[in-house]
Parts: sequence; structure tokens; C-alpha cells
Amino acid sequence: MNANLKRGWVNGKRHLRRRFPWLAISARQRSELPAPVVPRPDRHGLAVVAIVKNEEKYIAEWVDYHFIVGAAHVFIYDNGCTDRTLDILLGGRWSARITIVPWRNFDTRIRIQNAAYNHALANFGDAFRWMTFIDVDEFIVPKCHDDLNAALAEFEDVPAISLPWHMFGPSGHDQPPPGLVTENYLQRAEFPPRPDVVSLLNYKTIADPARVRAAKTHHVELLADEITRAWVSVQETAK
Repeated sequence: MNANLKRGWVNGKRHLRRRFPWLAISARQRSELPAPVVPRPDRHGLAVVAIVKNEEKYIAEWVDYHFIVGAAHVFIYDNGCTDRTLDILLGGRWSARITIVPWRNFDTRIRIQNAAYNHALANFGDAFRWMTFIDVDEFIVPKCHDDLNAALAEFEDVPAISLPWHMFGPSGHDQPPPGLVTENYLQRAEFPPRPDVVSLLNYKTIADPARVRAAKTHHVELLADEITRAWVSVQETAK
């Protein structure tokens, strides 16, 4: 890079930082946020994290389901509920194992959902062996075991697990019927999806909080040494 081009590049970066101060974080700084979680010696179980707003019709079933299949704790990030969602959570049988975090929109420059996930990862992740980030219309199903803990026991050596979406449609209902979501909506799209609906080919993630550096909507970012370890493992398997 010649001197004039380099000078113009530096001046351009300074202009962007003055006009858009949130861009001043370097790539290296971004990769280190949040700080790696230091796990407690007695950590255990799966924590489920969700950000919600006005889900009074569905929240009780969703919470009941995940505790029944083995979740240790549920963290609810309240994005400004104005209905009975919080009352249902606080008055239900699982209230002692639910933490509600006020989480109204506070910055239009960031993804409020991802911010909630990373807050949970950084502040609560040390107490749990696993943490997952899902929505209240998503249900994690242990297909080959009786509960999630037994299923996860097979993956102690991996930093994260991808869970493929299975998309359930209206199942013949013109209007939401009374009763449970898991009983009323039984028809789903084929899996893997057809090429013309490849947008359905997505996933959510269960992760070891101590082995990731950030959580996104659908995936997590692994710590650098975890990426290296995974790459070495792939190379060894390919031999």
C-alpha cells in the first residue's frame, strides 16, 4: 500500500469512528467480547434462554414442557410484556427455577435478541453445563432418550450442538384452537426441506457456555482454541 493510499485509508477510518462511534471496536476487540465464561466446579444441567413479549397464551405450556424434559433453569428476558405473561411465570409451579430479566429495547444499533443471549451467557453461564437459546414456539425434543440430560451426556466432548428446525404449519386450523400447541399442531414440513424452501433449513444451538465467545440467533461463536481443536479433529477423522 503506497503512502497516499494508506493515509487516505487511515483518515477514512477516523471519519467513520467520529460519525459512527460504535464502529470504533476493532476486529480483535469484537472477538474477545464477551469475556470467556469461567465455569463453576459444581455447574450442571441445561439452562434455556428466551426473549419474550406478550406470550400469555403459550408460555405456561412451553415452560412446563422444557422442565419436564429435563431443563434445570429457564431465563426469560422480558422485552416489555403488557399481558399476563410474567404473572403466569411467577405464579406457576416452576417459579423458583425461572429468572426474569427486564429487557426492553435500549439501543437501536444492536440486535436486542443477541444482546439478551450474550447477557445470559456472560452472567449466568458459569452455573450450567449447557445453555440453549430458543423462542417460545420452539420445543427441544430428545428423540432417542427419555430426557435432555441423557441425550446431552453423549456429547460431553463437544463445545456446541446444532439442532435442525422441524417446521410445523397451521395443521388444518384456520384459527388457533384451544388446547396445547404440542397437541394441536402435528403436521410439519418434510425434512430435509425441498430446494425451493431451503430457508426452512436452519437450526438452533445448545452450547457449553465455557467454550464459546458469543451467542447469535441461530449459532454460537466458538473460542479460538475450540475452533482449532475441532479442525484438528476433522483432519484426524479424514485420514
